[in-house]
Amino acid sequence: MTTALETDKTTTRLEIRYKKLIEKSSNFKPINRDISNLALSKATRLLGRINKIKLGISTTLRISGSSLKLLASNFN
Repeated sequence: MTTALETDKTTTRLEIRYKKLIEKSSNFKPINRDISNLALSKATRLLGRINKIKLGISTTLRISGSSLKLLASNFN
């Protein structure tokens, strides 16, 4: 018997987690819409991370305005 989450060697840990969140979202849809929407939201963000990794796009560095000014002053 095969399960929906059966994996092969090319499936990553993040992809397994994504599939579990999608399954959780669909399972909770008739019971509790809030839990379903939360799981779907997490899955969507996770899919974005998976796609960034697969495309080789590095994550952006978040710098506040004051830190940016400090960094800029070091280069002058």
